[in-house]
Amino acid sequence: PRVTGVQTCALPSLLLSGGLSMELAEGQLAEYSEEALEDIALDNPRAGEFVTSLRASLAEVQANPPAAPIQVSPPASVDKKPTANGTVEDVKAELEEARAHPARGLLEGLKLKGIQRPTQIQMQGIPTILSGRDIIGIAFTGSGKTLVFSVPMIMMSLEMELRSKVQTNEGPFGLIVAPSRELAHQTYEVIEFYTDQLAEHHSNFPKLRSVLTIGGLSTGTQAQAIRKGVHMVVATPGRLNDLLTKKRMTMAQCCYLCMDEADRMVDLGFEEEIRNTLDHFRGQRQTLLFSATMPRKIQDFAKTALVDPVVINVGRAGAANLDVIQEVEYVKQEAKIVYLLECLQKTAPPVLIFCENKTDVDDIHEYLMLKGVEAVGIHA
Repeated sequence: PRVTGVQTCALPSLLLSGGLSMELAEGQLAEYSEEALEDIALDNPRAGEFVTSLRASLAEVQANPPAAPIQVSPPASVDKKPTANGTVEDVKAELEEARAHPARGLLEGLKLKGIQRPTQIQMQGIPTILSGRDIIGIAFTGSGKTLVFSVPMIMMSLEMELRSKVQTNEGPFGLIVAPSRELAHQTYEVIEFYTDQLAEHHSNFPKLRSVLTIGGLSTGTQAQAIRKGVHMVVATPGRLNDLLTKKRMTMAQCCYLCMDEADRMVDLGFEEEIRNTLDHFRGQRQTLLFSATMPRKIQDFAKTALVDPVVINVGRAGAANLDVIQEVEYVKQEAKIVYLLECLQKTAPPVLIFCENKTDVDDIHEYLMLKGVEAVGIHA
């Protein structure tokens, strides 16, 4: 083999600077016999000079080995920078845990509730909401739509909490508006149940705070709970509008709004309160609207409140719930109470009877008590 000076002239300097190991240089010289090296020197004087220089460099390195290269320690990792939740490394670990098992607590909660598979509105609605789109959900009462808007709001609030803990006077991030106190309280209990399950099954997850703001409860107590920092609020339009007007609550950080049973809210005359609530939002928001029917008023409202919504229609708008058996009996006015007793004998308790006015409630209650039926009359 032949060695050209162009290929090897830099080897001595590389060797002295520590760029070429001594073992490699000795290995390269060992590939040639003495006679071969003499022939190379005769054919190429520059290559001969290189061989002589290389041997001298090897002898010099053996006599004075180069100092060990300076080890430059990397700068302190930014992951060690402290944050409100500890270090950034801790937050990343929590987020990785959330991504690895994001719904373990939710799944355990579903098992406790006996829910084995999602309903139609849940299968279509939850993925759409998690994608960030506005939606109009048309579904009857009892279709499971409470979980459709509650679960994404819980997950969004959990992510916000893991990134930065909620401090005093911060929040809410999510808002659910319902037309009645009963429905708002029912939704609030659902949210509390699943947030408790998340905190129980994930040791590094904080307990998400939610507040119920409805009429009939102390405004001061509700405002005090909100001032402590809150993730989610479930409210009725009247009390919500009252808190916003008195500046006891702000929508500055709220990015998730759900209006449940919007048709009932419009029928009850809450459209002005809802529009006033929308005016308090400052940033971009995701808006969800659920309704059993879609009258013209709701359609016009949706055009102004939602942005390019996805319409999810489970069944025909305004249609009766197929899971409920409905029977209509034509009975004369004077025979109603007597026939009611026959119906109760064919129907297992508990039974709820609605009457037109207070007098009818008292009359039917008295009649049932005389017949030995345990009943309670409830009216204002």
